[in-house]
Amino acid sequence: QLTLTLDLQMNTLQDDLSIKLRGIGLGFYSTAPAAETSLGAGNGSESYLNFTGLRVSPSGALSLVVAGVQSGSSVVFSGTFSAATFYTLTYSFDTVTGSITNAVFNGVDYTSTFSGATTVGVFTDSLTNLFGLYGSSYSSTADTGRVDNLAISGMNAIPEPSTSAALAGLSALGLALWRRRERAKQN
Repeated sequence: QLTLTLDLQMNTLQDDLSIKLRGIGLGFYSTAPAAETSLGAGNGSESYLNFTGLRVSPSGALSLVVAGVQSGSSVVFSGTFSAATFYTLTYSFDTVTGSITNAVFNGVDYTSTFSGATTVGVFTDSLTNLFGLYGSSYSSTADTGRVDNLAISGMNAIPEPSTSAALAGLSALGLALWRRRERAKQN
């Protein structure tokens, strides 16, 4: 299981209520995002293309994005959302099944919305090659969102094949030396 946590603030990010996924996303990219190629109002390469993860819109709505496309409906923020306030987004997913196992935004548990059959196989190796954040706004390249306190937990260290081979070789050498010593004691 892998858990991602981030404090985010919309600040001046704006939504145009189009199909474009404006806001701040926390998740992964299948390939590296392209640099902006044109200025202003989303005319360049969009930072959410090839993105998979949870996104918070400038109005505070939470949604799942899979390979750059919103999956299902957004969950409307409960309460009054302020662009000047930092909010905490935390979610976990099972690295075996690829499904979300926990999702909490601003202390409200949305696990039932984003877990189970709706997300099985979403967080696959092919969609999660690169960890990533994105910020996207409608009006201007000068708009900013803010992030703080990023945490990634639950990652297991997987040794490189050469490390495993070296450990196996050392184990075999140790066994051979032990056997030699035991034979010497018997003679």
